[in-house]
Amino acid sequence: MLELAPCDEGFHAESGPASAYDPGGASHERCVIDDLCARGNTCGANAECVNIPLAYQCRCKEGFEGDGATCVDIDECARGLCTAPVCINTVGSYFCECSGGLVWNGVACVDRRLSASLYDSCAVRDDSTLWCWGESSGGPSARAAPIDARMDWASVRRAVNHTCATRRDGSLWCWGANDQGVLGHGDFAASPLPLEVFGGAKWSVIDTSEIATCATRWDGTLWCWGQDLLSSTYPPGRSYTVIPAQVGRRADIP
Repeated sequence: MLELAPCDEGFHAESGPASAYDPGGASHERCVIDDLCARGNTCGANAECVNIPLAYQCRCKEGFEGDGATCVDIDECARGLCTAPVCINTVGSYFCECSGGLVWNGVACVDRRLSASLYDSCAVRDDSTLWCWGESSGGPSARAAPIDARMDWASVRRAVNHTCATRRDGSLWCWGANDQGVLGHGDFAASPLPLEVFGGAKWSVIDTSEIATCATRWDGTLWCWGQDLLSSTYPPGRSYTVIPAQVGRRADIP
């Protein structure tokens, strides 16, 4: 084992596997910060404990504010963070809504309740249930059938082999074939039922294709997953992203 010089105060030596630290095959030591959070902390219920050298800090979770010992919910609606016609504050979060079944895309209310591919169609009804019809993994169907019993669907986008839809709380769900990683679940496994996209973020506008899925979040950032068409390798599309990856750094993409 390759020995490390003594660690600074607040850190301790920890050995790691050869594959991670030494390509020559020998194991190696590294200095890691002492986990004071695990030894007991005074952080509040809506805070997280963060280790720092010789101490720890209590930081309020996203959607809360305070000193770390006490964190209270932020009323984002009262602070004007949502400019949609309707803003609903929830504990630790909020969501924006439009009337008449329209969807808030971060800039305006748009209609994304109907989507069709070459073989299938899906639509969100006025009661916020989601229905699909056409040729699917279960065989051709001329009759519309509900995807599930939920009554909080907001928008839907259909590609040739998969479907993605948002719910009123901003969550994004995808299902269908997944050879390219287009479902955003972290793997290539297909799913006949809606599964939430990795990360649990709040999404607004979705677009789907046979090889990739892209969507904007409520903060205006753009994220994509599936075949990596932005790769610097040629020909493109030879690598895959199975969880959402941000495209660029701008937060003003509608």
